[in-house]
Amino acid sequence: MSDTDMESLLERGYAFEEQDRYDDALAIYEQAVTQDPTHSEAWYLKGEALFSLERYDEALTAFERSLTLDANASDTWLGKGNALTALDRRTEAVEAYDHAITLDPTQAVAWLLKGIALFDLGQTMPALQAYERATSLDPTEPEAWVSKGEALAELERSDEAVAAYERAIDLDPDNVDAWIGRGDTLDDMDDPLAALESYERALALDPQNADAQSGRGDALSGMERYEEALAAYDLAIAQEADNARAWAGRASALTSLERYPESLNAFDQAITLDDQNPLLWLFRGNTLSLMDRADDALAAYEKAISFDPAFAWAWQGKAHTLRALGRTAEADAAQRKADQLEPPEE
Repeated sequence: MSDTDMESLLERGYAFEEQDRYDDALAIYEQAVTQDPTHSEAWYLKGEALFSLERYDEALTAFERSLTLDANASDTWLGKGNALTALDRRTEAVEAYDHAITLDPTQAVAWLLKGIALFDLGQTMPALQAYERATSLDPTEPEAWVSKGEALAELERSDEAVAAYERAIDLDPDNVDAWIGRGDTLDDMDDPLAALESYERALALDPQNADAQSGRGDALSGMERYEEALAAYDLAIAQEADNARAWAGRASALTSLERYPESLNAFDQAITLDDQNPLLWLFRGNTLSLMDRADDALAAYEKAISFDPAFAWAWQGKAHTLRALGRTAEADAAQRKADQLEPPEE
């Protein structure tokens, strides 16, 4: 096959991709690699089509075949990183993105994707550094600003996080994730009214967004409008039955309304969806304590501590419950641990 014929064939495949006809595109690319197994671009495009079809293992194989033929193609390293991310192999994905960055340090998308993988690995500061590089290279990409906001919020740099989300909104006023992130951060800053406005902007853009509806519930709870909050959480659950945030918010609102058995059921549902979240176990323990179920409350606090041994509030709950059970020496030890982790404000 001549170079011209191959170029024409690949253009046909790309045209199918432009129409979201990925099966048809894949058929073209398979024809191309059959006719010329040494054509690196054909293997790369085959990987892209397979990725779009969510056939991630096969996509990874195609990208790797392309790289054996041309190891200096930064886009192929990006494709490999994306396939590895989709396969939950994020450490390897970071390595692939680093290869792409080495080949082209000015490629903002590579820095963004590296940051996302690092953030998912819990490496928040390195992720932020990658996002900052991405926004410096391309200040007009709203997703980079949203991701930067998430990292800043995680680092409790709330004012900067809000500024990052607002930069994303300036670039794309219809960016739902930016409005939700802004709302979450404002809610954490104890500004539920401003947070509510953000969530409602998100819902105006995407009325079926369960996270925005759950956030709306959180803001309403922050204003002690618990019945309205409960209605918001119920809407979120109707939209997305496995939304742990909505179930947790519903449980907390029910606790505030002193509807403890219903609250406990909602916490149990949230824990089924997110069973290693120490906050859920803490709040479940608090509800059990209010129900005078001290032994069960103690078990919940200990579960929270098992997931986060430095969780001062869980140690505080444990101390309170042990004292209620008459286990004074153990209660004093737990209280000392709580005080050590969370020194009293001066």
